Amino acid sequence: MQKRTVLYGKSDTWISGKTFSKATDFISKLNEHFHLRYETKSKYSSNDIGFIVEQLMNMMVENNTEIVYGKGRNRSILQKYYDEFLDIYMRLD
Repeated sequence: MQKRTVLYGKSDTWISGKTFSKATDFISKLNEHFHLRYETKSKYSSNDIGFIVEQLMNMMVENNTEIVYGKGRNRSILQKYYDEFLDIYMRLD
């Protein structure tokens, strides 16, 4: 894996803030929808989001949820949350 250089500019702060805000919103909705108790924070590490992604994948396996992509295919609510958290995880990592 290639090492990244971290820049601390105004745009980087905005992107990080937006990502963390998005993560907090999705965690709140996930907790409400599935009656879970993930903690909401002002900042998240990639490990925090990675743990949620792993738990969502385990839930999909337990429920035999078919993972679908493409035009005309309806994703389950569980897969939608999984995809969103995976996207956030990829941004943080």
